[in-house]
Amino acid sequence: MQKEGSNTCRTLEILGSEHEFSIIDEQLKALPIVDKVMKGFHDAIVNFVKQPDLTFGKRAQTRKELKILPTMLQKDGEPQLTTQSRRKNDSFKICAQCRLGCCQGVRPPLTSKRKAIIETYLREHKITLENLFDYAGYTFPREDKEGYCLFFDRKTKRCRIHEVKPETCVAGPITFDINTKTQKIEWHLKKETICALASGLFEDKQRLSKHLALAKREIRELVKELQAEDLKNILKIEEPETFKIEEDIVEKDILHKLI
Repeated sequence: MQKEGSNTCRTLEILGSEHEFSIIDEQLKALPIVDKVMKGFHDAIVNFVKQPDLTFGKRAQTRKELKILPTMLQKDGEPQLTTQSRRKNDSFKICAQCRLGCCQGVRPPLTSKRKAIIETYLREHKITLENLFDYAGYTFPREDKEGYCLFFDRKTKRCRIHEVKPETCVAGPITFDINTKTQKIEWHLKKETICALASGLFEDKQRLSKHLALAKREIRELVKELQAEDLKNILKIEEPETFKIEEDIVEKDILHKLI
């Protein structure tokens, strides 16, 4: 039961493999359930109930695979998405239009946590690939003979693991450096010569601010999870086709890795 203000809503039933459910109010009257098709999520179906201060919903990745979303309170009345789905939604708009070959010769770093997430995703989606990862100072997705990432589909020009791809891939035009002297993490924007969307972001300050917040979240998580030697080796990589746009104080535990 979830109570907020004068609204009390209860799950009436959760039955069967598809988790069919009904929601009722205090008078045992069924609340309307709205079907919403999220095209950016491979036409996933989102069923949710809207109230002034309550949203309860369930999400289906496919029409046969329904998942109950946790009860959630949202000011905007929209269902809060899972981390994986939100991550995909954020990053999809940034990289879906790009055709410059960002998936060639980039070698995005992978933590043990990210590797496990990718392996699980591949199993769940029945994607068969062998020898997934390589190591040269740090771990990254294996490349083919032409330097393309193993997870890049040459036919569709899309990432096979888009929803769970490496943090720096989600960050896209945003990259980073850590200055141990100033104790700051520096945020850099790639130049248009290596990222078609970079100039568009730079010209649209609101869009840049939104994507920068996403990139910071992803990269901070990456830096936190990376092994010390891996992080040191990554920071040695030169990225001349970028320029600094912001900087933030870096956490002490991150600095300790670099001592």
